[in-house]
Amino acid sequence: PPLSQPRTPVRVTIAEEGAANTRFATCTVKYARGPRMLTATFNPSGSAITILWDQATIAAGTGTGCDADFAGSQAFGRAPVCAWEGDQTVVYLSYNATIVPGDQITFTGVGLRSADALSSEAMGGQSVTVAAPDVLLPPTFVLTGPSNMGGCDTAVLSAASGSPRPLTYRWGALNSP
Repeated sequence: PPLSQPRTPVRVTIAEEGAANTRFATCTVKYARGPRMLTATFNPSGSAITILWDQATIAAGTGTGCDADFAGSQAFGRAPVCAWEGDQTVVYLSYNATIVPGDQITFTGVGLRSADALSSEAMGGQSVTVAAPDVLLPPTFVLTGPSNMGGCDTAVLSAASGSPRPLTYRWGALNSP
């Protein structure tokens, strides 16, 4: 039977051979295949990617590194964090993330099974294309520094953003009349 669903009923017939009277037993069992990635979508701020699986997985917890489970995880930034819960994995991107909508995420982990641990392992090498969020929030940043200063004063300015992407800055000053 096709194994498109995580749990697929399979009819099994067992025959005893070699006896004078052949006996048969038939039953239906459910084959539990390993989890499959369905989608990967950026969150509205672009700081995380949610991977949706076709079933809840045995993996649980936050704070795990992503490099053991996903090929090319360096695209997630310098120190990404993966959080596993139910049928979702959230990849929290970190500084210098380069992944963009349209890129592929490939699962390479081992030992990932259904939440009840009855399935086979998730197949390594499965990939999904990362989608843009339905709504994309504009980037935000904070610029701090003096609002007024004298002609010989030194200004210290700083800019910060919550984005995992590096920001580029262009500084300038307008002379007072």
